[in-house]
Amino acid sequence: METHKRKSPPLDEEQQERNQLLAELALLRKRISELEVLESRHMETEAALAAAKREKEAVLDSISQLVTFQDMNQKILWANRSAAESVGQRREQLVGRHCYEIWHRRSEPCEACPLPKALETCQIQEGEVHSPSGRIWFMRCYPVRDENGDFIGVVELTQDITEKRRMEEELLKAKKLESIGILAGGFAHDYNNLLSVIIGNISIALSYTKPQDKIYERLVEAQEASTRAKNLIQKLLTFSRGGAPRMRPTSIVRLLKNTTRLALSGSEIKCEFSIPEDLRPVSIDEVQMGLVIHNMVMNAKEAMPDGGTVRIIAKNANMAPGNVHKLKKGKYVRISIEDKGKGIPKELLERIFDPYFSTKEMATQKGMGLGLSMSHSIIKKHGGHICVKSEVGVGTTFHIYLPAHEGPMPKGPKGGKESLPVKGRVLVMDEEEMIRSIAGRMLNHLHYEAAFSTDGDEMIERYRSAMESGRPFDAVILGSSVCGNMGSNGTLQRLKGIDPEVKIIISSDYADDPMVKKYAEYGFIGSLVKPYHMEELRRILHQVSKAT
Repeated sequence: METHKRKSPPLDEEQQERNQLLAELALLRKRISELEVLESRHMETEAALAAAKREKEAVLDSISQLVTFQDMNQKILWANRSAAESVGQRREQLVGRHCYEIWHRRSEPCEACPLPKALETCQIQEGEVHSPSGRIWFMRCYPVRDENGDFIGVVELTQDITEKRRMEEELLKAKKLESIGILAGGFAHDYNNLLSVIIGNISIALSYTKPQDKIYERLVEAQEASTRAKNLIQKLLTFSRGGAPRMRPTSIVRLLKNTTRLALSGSEIKCEFSIPEDLRPVSIDEVQMGLVIHNMVMNAKEAMPDGGTVRIIAKNANMAPGNVHKLKKGKYVRISIEDKGKGIPKELLERIFDPYFSTKEMATQKGMGLGLSMSHSIIKKHGGHICVKSEVGVGTTFHIYLPAHEGPMPKGPKGGKESLPVKGRVLVMDEEEMIRSIAGRMLNHLHYEAAFSTDGDEMIERYRSAMESGRPFDAVILGSSVCGNMGSNGTLQRLKGIDPEVKIIISSDYADDPMVKKYAEYGFIGSLVKPYHMEELRRILHQVSKAT
């Protein structure tokens, strides 16, 4: 049988088939390469978009203002870090909620809010909104369009301007006080001259009368009234001169510690003191110098919004002739107030003591306007000097130089003996004048400085003023039958609101008064039953000093 064999295709056909396969393979490779290029470009685009998104978020997060993007229903679609941190939440927790619900605890938009108007008019709107907490917010709203030109929402920029408004009010008050001071000075000077004639003539007239004469008593009353008028005029003259300091020799240590702790109370800022035991005494007006220390510490506090430590360093210093601070030769006390805040730019350092100059809107250094200029004026009137060193990103240190008191300390009124140091300050509140009088005599005999008030409201104000001046009271003796509507317990609570560490002694006519028998349960540190003698008062004040 003959076997049939398959014939091989001609060589040219086989070559053509191979070439066709190679061409298809090359086309496939080209297509794969094109797909790889497209995929690479897609990945690059996605990476670029992601980078752009991160860059946008980084830029918006670096803004201290509160930034939100809200849809046409006023629901938040996006928020920056400042917006989230202002309410202590994460930004994703704000998405889908209304701004008035989050910041103002309302169920509907705020009346003065510019956002609804921006949505309605599709134009930029701005305005101020006051929150229930007392904060003031300035808002500016920018409508946003999509690629088709349709409005899709609003970008809202919000800034807390509470401190700015308060500073503006303080500046306005200062200008008004300046105008009043000029008027008071002119009035007081002329009136004082007339009053001198009146008082002089009354004195001459009294020399021609006898106590039994009918006119004598009238002249004495007129003289007393004129004396009170003279004291008033002296106050007006002092005010018109800008508050001339009433200097007295003292140690500044207590003032430094009390004022610093008061300024930092309720904050996360800590304080450290470095004060030698042999620190020289100074001659100062304690009220005015307390204001200076308060201003300096508040500046340091504002410079560290995230917390930190304020260091108070006091040293003895000697000034040679021709010193850099242009101070008189002699002995001084140098007080340094140091913070680790953001610092003050070099170009602003020469201006911070200028009246009304402030860097508040440019940085976190709040309150560097009226406070620093006042402090500079006060220290200058004390014969001292204030200067500042600061480095951006490192911190700021204010140095205060005060002349040391080199003369003898004040003597007692009789016998030439040196007066014993005052043990503390006590505020006495009682309705009865005779009780206040005898309490004051006993306190003075025990070497305490006494102050008085007749009712709860007056006592609250006196205690607050003493705290703000840097000379707080060490104890309060509170009569249980307080005039007014607060009652003794209400007064106690208000005092604790001002100073949680207040030391209050309850005083009552009744030994079985529950507040006397169980004073600690009511928040008092001790109790006194009227009439009390001096030894009881000494003992209770000693108890207070041990508890301080």
